[in-house]
Amino acid sequence: MEGGLTFPSAGNAQNRNSLLIALKNLFVKNNYSHETNLQFARFRWNYARPQNENSPQVTVLSGSETIAVLGHPGFVFDSRENTVQWQEKISV
Repeated sequence: MEGGLTFPSAGNAQNRNSLLIALKNLFVKNNYSHETNLQFARFRWNYARPQNENSPQVTVLSGSETIAVLGHPGFVFDSRENTVQWQEKISV
C-alpha cells in the first residue's frame, strides 16, 4: 500500500481518465535509416466528489497501530500524471 494510511478513493465518486498518443516516423535511403518515435500518455485520478461529505471515518487498528483509515478523508484527491517518451534510432 502506497501513499499513507488513508485510502483516497474511499467514500468518493471516482473518475479515472487516460489518454495515449503515439507517433512513428521512419526514413530509409540506401544504407541509411533514421527512426523517430514519440509517445505521450496522461492519466488522471479524480476522487473529488465525495458521495456523502458527512460520512464517518473508520480507523483500522492492529494492536495500537493504525493500519488504515477508511471513509471520506476530508480532502480532495485530484492527481494528474503526464509521461513523454522520445526515441531516436540511426543505422548506417
